[in-house]
Amino acid sequence: FSYRLDRNLHNDFSKRWKQPGDEAFTNVPAYYSLKNTSINETDVTFLYKYADVNVVTASYIKLREVSLGYRLPASACKALHVQHASARLQASNLWTIAFNKEGIDPEAFYFAGARSDRFYPLVSASLNIDF
Repeated sequence: FSYRLDRNLHNDFSKRWKQPGDEAFTNVPAYYSLKNTSINETDVTFLYKYADVNVVTASYIKLREVSLGYRLPASACKALHVQHASARLQASNLWTIAFNKEGIDPEAFYFAGARSDRFYPLVSASLNIDF
């Protein structure tokens, strides 16, 4: 097994150790081919992708849910010849502040191999009238 360097890799991998002394400037480990070392040292997934340097804080603040409702007063309902009337507006995921340098929402998910770094706002409205 050998790792193909032409596969999609994170941009930080280009900052890996390439010669002695590079460790003073980067924390991205070197890549060694199978010819130079053991299979374990050539596995980029375990050497870098899952390395502790890629763990970021999951602290965040999120405005998750806002709901506004209004019920028409009885006098207005009587004038409109309805028993009750109300309206409701609801919004979810309006904003998120993530406290990591990448701005990644810790509740983000992977879908079909593609990563979504955030959730998009959802808004719904309803009108309820009883005749």
